[in-house]
Amino acid sequence: RTRRTAEIIAQACGCDIIFDSRLRELNMGVLEKRHIDSLTEEEENWRRQLVNGTVDGRIPEGESMQELSDRVNAALESCRDLPQGSRPLLVSHGIALGCLVSTILGLPAWAERRLRLRNCSISRVDYQESLWLASGWVVETAGDISHL
Repeated sequence: RTRRTAEIIAQACGCDIIFDSRLRELNMGVLEKRHIDSLTEEEENWRRQLVNGTVDGRIPEGESMQELSDRVNAALESCRDLPQGSRPLLVSHGIALGCLVSTILGLPAWAERRLRLRNCSISRVDYQESLWLASGWVVETAGDISHL
């Protein structure tokens, strides 16, 4: 769905798409593509650790929220290498974007489960260098759905 969303946006804006695997969703390991109703009690406990936002939350063979955070933050940081005047638009998945916004706000990566970003919502971040304000990435808006 994110690929299709990016294609629709690119067509409307007349811009190019650069696919970046760092923007993919959280790797759910052994639970990837499993329906929640099919989980064993042990598997449900793994999932709950992740959903409840714990520092140790991880599904076997999957990635932690911190690993997800490192990867999506690296994708965002690479936007600074684009030519001056570029206005990149990142299209990704809910957990990945929630993790990105949470960590920009200075929260731990696993706190993203406390931030509700609706499907098709828009979050805007900016990089600022300031003598008076916090330098670095700042959140302008998060989870805006006024366009829907």
